[in-house]
Amino acid sequence: INNGANDGELKIEQAFIDYKIQDWIIFRGGALLVPLGRLNVLHDSDYRETTARPLFNSVIVPTTWTEPGAGFYGTANPNDEMEFNYELYMTQGLIEKMVDGNGLRASRPSLKTDNNAGKAITTRLGLSPFIGLDFGLGGYYSTFDDKNQKNLGMVVADFNYKIGPFEILGEGGYTAFSPADIKDKDGKVTSTLTGPMWGYYLEGHYKFFPEFLKMSFLGDDFEHPSITLFSRIDQVDTDMSKLNANDRTQLAFGFNYRPITNVAFKFEYQVNLENEAILKSDKSKEIANNQFIASVAAGF
Repeated sequence: INNGANDGELKIEQAFIDYKIQDWIIFRGGALLVPLGRLNVLHDSDYRETTARPLFNSVIVPTTWTEPGAGFYGTANPNDEMEFNYELYMTQGLIEKMVDGNGLRASRPSLKTDNNAGKAITTRLGLSPFIGLDFGLGGYYSTFDDKNQKNLGMVVADFNYKIGPFEILGEGGYTAFSPADIKDKDGKVTSTLTGPMWGYYLEGHYKFFPEFLKMSFLGDDFEHPSITLFSRIDQVDTDMSKLNANDRTQLAFGFNYRPITNVAFKFEYQVNLENEAILKSDKSKEIANNQFIASVAAGF
């Protein structure tokens, strides 16, 4: 606070209270990460092998996606290896700011006020038949306009499979909604987005650490250093009613080095392709937007 003025802002990504009734039913209330797919809940940079999040988790599932709400979650274990888990919440719901290209990113709600009287229902059911493999299927339904008359529904599936040094994971989803108004800065309707939207990503990892590096500065004094090679394919379409520059495919590949588990030095190259250029065999539609990115991530 400077001379009585607010000189800064602290934003909370998630903050909640849990009340355990049984292992299979735990109440949770607060600012919640919407449990669609895996990455919106497990998106922290030190968890991810890549620097950039997939396009799918930027515009279809707009990670980080937080809504105030309450509900229940829990787990059940039929045997020593198998696990069922679920999450079921009533939350605030999206607002009417869908845009072709940016998808649902601007539609994430304020944590302060709601634009209508409707609420969203979101759920995810998970199954792990044995250690190293799990599946998830999630759904989301919300009204999103100020008059509480327009509806949106989303289905997202995800999986993760790990065996030895190899891991493969992915998510895919489909979103249908009532025609959404697109407005300019003065609030005037300029166009209508009809959708629907879809997208997916598939990502593979290989983790190792060469013997000859263990006595170098990269391995000396560290208990479990590692290098992970990764690659990913990612596609999104935020308005299936038309083919344009917003229909994108991304290929990413690179590696990271972890001296310890929660610190990663990441190096990644992205090949960004315009689907319109490929499907129409028109090189003029292709944009020079490939990029090399690097980052350092630390969890604490």
